[in-house]
Amino acid sequence: MRNFNAIPLLIGVFLIVLGASFFAEEIFQIDIPVFRLSVGFGFIIVGMHIITRKSRHNFTPDEAKVVFEDRPFDAQFVRPSYSVVFGSSLADFSNLPAGENKVVEVKCVFGEFRVKINPKANVQILSKAAFGSIEFPDTSTYSFGDHMWRSSYFDPSQPTLTIRAEVVFGSIKVASYL
Repeated sequence: MRNFNAIPLLIGVFLIVLGASFFAEEIFQIDIPVFRLSVGFGFIIVGMHIITRKSRHNFTPDEAKVVFEDRPFDAQFVRPSYSVVFGSSLADFSNLPAGENKVVEVKCVFGEFRVKINPKANVQILSKAAFGSIEFPDTSTYSFGDHMWRSSYFDPSQPTLTIRAEVVFGSIKVASYL
């Protein structure tokens, strides 16, 4: 049986009620304290998430997550996917073995994610940003849409570290000096 999580359902219902309250204010001239309701509902959702969270360490063999925390990822084990939601973290990829191709996903939503890479590594970053910021090792930034960045040493015939970075309302910084 699938584990039911009520938080997405509550958020969906709340957004529908919030949208309806905007219409009620405009059409029927009914005054509804939308901001106070939103803040109160936000606190309830965060509280429910903290209470119902099963494990403090959200690491699996395939994905590592940081939710509502500030915690670095363990550099000893490289996973295919990393996520930061409402928190901040550091992932260190500077000591990855150079003899093989590696693809790593990094995702950040309403948080800060720093990624450390080897300055002489063969790296390409495929990024997607929506109302967020991605800073590349050459200090260029990108805030909206898709973008591809390659290191100055990039050679497609050599083993490559490919970082697929996705950010929404947050920031990802990829650098060699973190």
